[in-house]
Amino acid sequence: NSKVYKYSGSNNIDEVAWYYSNSGGKTHETGTKLPNELGIYDMSGNVWEWIETIAGSDNWYLYGGSWNYGAINCEFDFQYK
Repeated sequence: NSKVYKYSGSNNIDEVAWYYSNSGGKTHETGTKLPNELGIYDMSGNVWEWIETIAGSDNWYLYGGSWNYGAINCEFDFQYK
């Protein structure tokens, strides 16, 4: 049973993500923040994840936020095309 969080693994972004306000202007080693409830690290913040929605299409989205973007970009349901 998945818990509903604002960010992947917590409602407190500083517990699970590197983003603009706490990254010091750089990426960080994987696993230095708390994992989500599945034990997966860095699903919010640090670096974007590129997702192709349909194979062979031009439908690419970015998920998860990044070290140089704000907290809103790290929210669980945020996507950027």
